Amino acid sequence: SWPLFALTPNQGVIFGNATFSNLKPVTFGGPLVWLKTIPSSAFVINIPMTVAGSAYTPPARNTRVLPLAETPSITFSRGELSPPLTRQLAISLANAVRATPAGSVSMQLAPLTGAFTGYFLHPVSLKQTIFHGVVDQLNNRGDGFFLGPKTGGDVSLDAALKK
Repeated sequence: SWPLFALTPNQGVIFGNATFSNLKPVTFGGPLVWLKTIPSSAFVINIPMTVAGSAYTPPARNTRVLPLAETPSITFSRGELSPPLTRQLAISLANAVRATPAGSVSMQLAPLTGAFTGYFLHPVSLKQTIFHGVVDQLNNRGDGFFLGPKTGGDVSLDAALKK
């Protein structure tokens, strides 16, 4: 177990202990606490959270970063979205992404790092909203975040379109 500590500019501090495994597959995780300061006040919010992850191995050339189903999907939730917004994706062997309906989501995958980024039209703010995330090869999915008009939201890259 290793101590984890991060200062977040104007947002407080995140700390806790993360346990690392050197067995295959390499994983890490543990409980964290975010002490978030409230601007213009003496209040601090205590937000418990859990961190989890695993090692990433870049895929061979012309191989998808994740062995997703024929109809993978991306879902945006929270961040003033109710209900969540789900779009079907097509991911080529070169990891180029195309969304259905066309133009509803723009997304790029980085096979060397496992990161993904892009934007979607937020139906409440009617603005292009940037999102970021990383793939989780161990669980054949990806997770990330976006900043909605007032609160943050979640991004999930899943193997099959949710009904």
